[in-house]
This record gives sequence, structure tokens and C-alpha cells, in this order.
Amino acid sequence: MPTVPELSGAVLVGGGSRRMGFPKHQIRLQGETLLGRQLRILREAGAVECWVSTGQPGGTGPGDPSDPPGVRWIHDVEPGLGPMAGLSAVLETVATPWALVLAVDLPAMTCGFLLRLIARRQDGSGVVPFLAGRYEPLAALYPRTLSPDLRSRLQRRDLRLQSMVQEAIASGHLSRYEVPPGDQALFANWNRPEDLPPDVRLTG
Repeated sequence: MPTVPELSGAVLVGGGSRRMGFPKHQIRLQGETLLGRQLRILREAGAVECWVSTGQPGGTGPGDPSDPPGVRWIHDVEPGLGPMAGLSAVLETVATPWALVLAVDLPAMTCGFLLRLIARRQDGSGVVPFLAGRYEPLAALYPRTLSPDLRSRLQRRDLRLQSMVQEAIASGHLSRYEVPPGDQALFANWNRPEDLPPDVRLTG
């Protein structure tokens, strides 16, 4: 069994939550914000440092009252380029060889699944889940060595995540993890108000 790597955690909060009509990272579920929840399970999975990546322009961070204590924000160098820019910013920033990345709008994701993902790591290769014919690159383990490739993709405006993952698998930077049937519900995400269960709060 491979040893547990030293890794960083990063939550991707994305853009302006236009379809939701409210910042998704502030949504409250069972007494904590989605952002706080994702940071918690990243730490439980072994992250020695945690970051929050946003495509929104700004200074040191949104700074709203829902921010967990000590949260550190990463801003895309150029906003409006989607999750590829967020992933690139994370790999440029983390201080460890590995980044465990998790989208903020995957509220069913568990620490147990992330630990199973980490356990599939081999040598310098990260791990990306594969589900229903597509990769899930926003709940994945990335090696920091993939950073130059992501930077190059941004420069040439190739923002296709599926293509990036396929080529990273071919080059040995990533490997594919087939999500078993019992874990597939963990990838349900919240994009619109109608996706929310009745016990969710949109305000603090």
C-alpha cells in the first residue's frame, strides 16, 4: 500500500453562481457553510494546508462573515476562464507535491471517498474519478508537476477539462479511478435553487 502523501487541499468556489442566484460557498447545510464543510473534509483527508480558489476578481478574498477562520483565497490571474484557471492557480500556489481538489458544490462528497482516491495514487501520478463516461476533475488528486501543462493550456485558451485529463493520463501525470456504483451519488451537485433540499439555508 502506498504511503500517505503530503498534500494540500483546495476548494474551487468558481465564478458568480449566476444560476444559483446566491454565492454557493455561503449556503448552509446542517449548521455549516458548504465552504466550511468542504474545507473540513479536506483536512480530515490529510491536507496539511487548505486554500480556496475563486475566479472572481478581488484583493485577499471575499471577506464575508461566512468565511471560516483563517481561510486563504487564491484568485485566478485572469478571471472568466473557468475551472481550468482555478486548477492552474492552485497548482501554482500549493507548497506540497500534491493538491486534493474539491468543488464547493459537491455537498455529498465524503472524507472516506477522498481517502480511497488518495490510496490509488502511484508514484508521481495523481488520480481522477471516472463516472458515466466522463471524468470528474473537480474532485481529484493532482501532482504539482502538472502545473506547466495547465499554464500552457491557459495561454493558448484550451480550457477543456476532459481533454486535459485524457492527455495527462496518457503522459502518466494522472490515472483513472472507476467510481463504484455505491459512490456515484457523491457526485450530485447543486447548481440551481431547485437542486437544494428543504433543510438548506441561503443566508447565515
